[in-house]
This record gives sequence, structure tokens and C-alpha cells, in this order.
Amino acid sequence: MISNTVKAIIVDDEKTARFLLFELLKEIEGVEVVGSYAGVDEAVAVILKQEPDIVFLDVQMPGKNGFELLHEIKDFDVDPTIIFITAYDEFAIEAIRHSAFDYITKPIDPALLSKSIKRYKSEKADTDKKENISKLLNYILPNKIRFNTRSGAIFINPKEIVYLQAERNYTNIFISTGQCHTVSLYLSEVHEKLPPALFLKVSRSAFINLEFITKLDRKKRLVFLKAEGKQYQLKVGLKYLKVFERFGG
Repeated sequence: MISNTVKAIIVDDEKTARFLLFELLKEIEGVEVVGSYAGVDEAVAVILKQEPDIVFLDVQMPGKNGFELLHEIKDFDVDPTIIFITAYDEFAIEAIRHSAFDYITKPIDPALLSKSIKRYKSEKADTDKKENISKLLNYILPNKIRFNTRSGAIFINPKEIVYLQAERNYTNIFISTGQCHTVSLYLSEVHEKLPPALFLKVSRSAFINLEFITKLDRKKRLVFLKAEGKQYQLKVGLKYLKVFERFGG
């Protein structure tokens, strides 16, 4: 016998918000809350194991946000319906609308919550959830690549990277805004994720973005880069000098 019970989990970093949503869902017939979680990592593990029908997902959370949770489950064989719980964030709401996801704004209106559950029951067979996830991630993170960091993850457009520099088992990514992000990958692993025609190896420990080169000093073996008014200089390994010849350096 197939159960008509809708399995749901709640993902929200605010304890009070999780409790209030849990209490509201208890009042809706046919809904069973099988878990309530404060963070993305714990929730992802449960989603993969429990395969809930609905995930009530907060958008703004410290560390990894709701969109990053979608990124982490998109390649697995799970397809929960996502109902976002969000404050009045115009960008988030526009992105969610664009991708055919449902959302409820805080404070939660019990009538709207019940309406979302009814919508799920009537439309669940007609929605391509995997396609929705891809559409949303493309909208939120256009042309960006995910990199894991010591505290979570960042998403960077390769065109914004000025240069990469190895730091033991990590890589420092310097971007055009002047920021530096340390990611949990070897230099070669970072480079593999990037467009190969855009980056040039200048030493055993560095790659540069060709778009930002301003000058090469062969005598001092220095390459100069400039991004948004800020100057950078990197030492060029002797055996790497010849690669500049094909760029007229």
C-alpha cells in the first residue's frame, strides 16, 4: 500500500523559526516532519538518506546558504520539492520565481503554508525538479565555479581571477576586487576547473590570467598585472619565460 503521507524536513539556522514551522506543519493533515536541521551539511546527509518529499529551506543562513544546499544535492538521485522560507529578499524571490520554485515569506502565514502543500500534491507529477534546480543555480551563480574553503564554499567567475598561488595543500585565489580566497585544493586541481586558454603558468606555484597582464620584465623575470587600479607582480620561473613569446611578451 502506497502511503499518502508527505515526508518533510526543515532547514533553518533559527531555532525559533524551526520550532514554529514544525508546529504549523503538525496542524496540516498528511504531513510528517521527519527532521529539523540548523545547517546545510547535516541536512544534505539526511536528504540523501531519507529522501523526503519536501524540504522547507531557509535562504539566508550563515556558512552555506539554501542555494548551496541545492548545489550539493543536484547530482544525486534525489528529487525533493523545495519550498523556500525567506525574508523579504527581492533578489532571492525573483530567482525563486524564475525557476518555478515555491516560497513562503517570514513570518509564515499558516494559510499560505497550507496552500503550498496543496500545490505540491496537485503538481508533483508534472514538475521536473532536476531542471528547476539547474535553472535556479544558473540564475544565482551565472558562469561561476564552486570552490570549497576552510569555512564553507565560494563561487567565483574565472574572468575575475587575477592569479592563483600555491600555499602547501591549498591555493590562494586573488580576484580583481582585491580579495584573496584560500581554497582546499592543490594548485593543479584549481587550474583544472578553469578555462585553459585564459590562464598561463609562470612558475611552479603560480598561474596568471592573461587578461590582466600589463608588462613583462625579462631581465628581472617579473610579470606585472593590473586589475581595478591595483598592481600585482609575480616572479617568473626561468623555464617559463619562453611561453610569453607566443603572446608577444
